[in-house]
Amino acid sequence: MAEAVVLGIDFGISEIAVGLCDLSGQRLADAVVHPVAAQGARWNLELGIAAGQHLLRRDAGRLRLVAIGAATFGVPGEHRIEFAEAIAEWGDLALASELRRGFGCPAVAVLGDLAAAAGAEARQGALRGCDPALYVRVGDDVAIAPILGGRVVTGANGAAGAIGAAARTDRRDLAEIAERPGASRPASAACAEIAWRLEAVSAARHAPARLEQAIEEFSETLAFQLVNLSLSLDPERIALGGELASWWLRIEATLSHALKSCVPHPPELVPAAFPREGALIGALAAGLEQVPPNTR
Repeated sequence: MAEAVVLGIDFGISEIAVGLCDLSGQRLADAVVHPVAAQGARWNLELGIAAGQHLLRRDAGRLRLVAIGAATFGVPGEHRIEFAEAIAEWGDLALASELRRGFGCPAVAVLGDLAAAAGAEARQGALRGCDPALYVRVGDDVAIAPILGGRVVTGANGAAGAIGAAARTDRRDLAEIAERPGASRPASAACAEIAWRLEAVSAARHAPARLEQAIEEFSETLAFQLVNLSLSLDPERIALGGELASWWLRIEATLSHALKSCVPHPPELVPAAFPREGALIGALAAGLEQVPPNTR
């Protein structure tokens, strides 16, 4: 009999990661493809589906797909995806339905990539056993997921934690952002804006003084957010993940100093266990929960 497997897909803005696992959660295969925003939603959706189908075909006849878990940027709903402007018309996708059609598999779970990554840290990563806890993702945006009782808090509309969302509606070209400060913006918007500028300056690999300034501004603005959230939630631990988590050694001192100086019971600050692939791990976990009973 063909082995039952679960497919996970993380539809990100800069990459689409796919993975297969068996029913015990053991990873069997994975791959990454790169989306092209200019090609629009349908092209990039098909790119992700094709990547998943390729993994399944590598062992044709030996694998049997029984469930799918998918993570996506934005806030997915049954019929559309909110805050998904990075790829034109991505917000119009009914992602679960599209994946059911694309793979011929009825058992599909879809969740936001923030919730997926935070869930991975809570189940098996840096936040396991911590209650409450905070997962902080720093990439092309800044988002924070509270974790209470081992479960990620997504809010009444699934959009909890998107502290950089205020800046998304008027995002400028990264080159322009890299040239100007974000101090005049509200703190949440400035935090996301400085992260974008840090990403741009870092990618350019020039002007060390500008890079140092961007790192300092970003660290201070993120510290302000973490202090306020820590005072509200009193977390046991905070884990920092996302693409810019690679700057951990440059920003940890500022963040830790702010927490220890301003929070009566400062949380432990640690790097995420899965800084880059947390959303894929979370997607696979969501898929495992969809496996029909008595499947072998």
